[in-house]
Amino acid sequence: MNDGLYNGVGSGTLGIVRPCVWQVYETTTSTIPFVPNAKYVSYLIIGGGGGGGGGRFGLATAASGGGGGASAGIYIQRRQPVAILRNLGMHLITVTIGAGGSSGAGSTADGTNGTAGTSGGSSEVRFLNTPRYGSTSNGYAALAHTSAGGGGGSGGTTTTGGGGTANTTIPYGGFGGQNGGAGDTLNGNYARTQTQFPSNRSVGGGNGGSGKGNASSYPIHLGPTLSNPSTAADWTTFGNAGLDAITYGSKGWEVLLALQAFPDVLDIWNYLHGGGGGGQGGNTTTNAAGGNGGVGWRGSGGGGGGGASGVAGGSGGAGGNGVVVFCWEFD
Repeated sequence: MNDGLYNGVGSGTLGIVRPCVWQVYETTTSTIPFVPNAKYVSYLIIGGGGGGGGGRFGLATAASGGGGGASAGIYIQRRQPVAILRNLGMHLITVTIGAGGSSGAGSTADGTNGTAGTSGGSSEVRFLNTPRYGSTSNGYAALAHTSAGGGGGSGGTTTTGGGGTANTTIPYGGFGGQNGGAGDTLNGNYARTQTQFPSNRSVGGGNGGSGKGNASSYPIHLGPTLSNPSTAADWTTFGNAGLDAITYGSKGWEVLLALQAFPDVLDIWNYLHGGGGGGQGGNTTTNAAGGNGGVGWRGSGGGGGGGASGVAGGSGGAGGNGVVVFCWEFD
C-alpha cells in the first residue's frame, strides 16, 4: 500500500521490498525462535524418500532391475501471519526431519532376487507453547504439520521389480508423493510424473533399474515440470549407475532460495526436483556388474539397481532425507 511518502503500490514509483529470510533444515532441530519483526512465515515440509530396490542375479532366468523408491509427500503453508501465532502464545518451533529409506542390496547369488528398499520417514513442523485455555489439564498444546515419507522399491525378480508406492494420506494443505518407476527385464521404467492434479505436485520418485545385459536405462528424473519419458536420455553401455538426484535438483533449489518471497502454492512445483536414476543391467560380456541406482535427494526416491547375469546385481539408491524450508517475510 502507499506509505504516505508516495512510495509503493499506487504511487507510480517502486517501493522498497525487504527480501525474506530463508532457513533450510536438514537435521532434526529443537527450539527455533521466530525471526524478529517478521510479518509472515511460509514453509515447505518434505518427508524422506523411499529407497530403491536391488537388481536380481540370474544366469538361466530373466533378471529384472529393482524398482525405484517413491517420493515423500509435501506440506505447504504460504504467508501465515506471525501476529496470529504470537497472539496464541506460540514463539518456538521444533523441526523433525524424516530419514530417507535405505537402499536394497543387489543380489550376488545366481537365481536370487534383489533386496527391497525401505520406506522414508515423516517430517514435521511443530509450533510450541500454546496455552490450553479453559482446559482442566494445565499445560501447553502444540500445533503440528507433517509430511509422510515414500515407500521403498521392490527388489528385482524374474519379471519386474515393483516401484515404491507413495503414501496416499495427503495432509491438509499438502500434496501426495510420486510412485517409483518399476524395474524391468529390459529397459528400466521412468518414474513418470502423474498428470492428475494434485498428484504431480511433489518431488519425483526414483527410476526403475534395467534387466540383465540391457544397455539402456533412464539415468535421471529431472522433476515434475522438466521431465518427459519420451525425451529422457539413456545410458549406452552396460553397468552404468543412475545419476544422483542432487545433480540436477540442486540447480532448481538455488533459484528457489534466491527468491525475495515464497512462491505461490501452485508455482512451487517449478522448483521441485526428481529422484535418482535407474541402474543399467550388467553381464559377463563386459565384465560389468549391474549399475547402482542413483541416490534420492530432499525427499525424492532412490533409483533401482540393474539386474545382472554372471555378475552382481546393482544396488538401489538410498532415498533422500527430508527437508523443511522456512521463508520469513516482512512488510
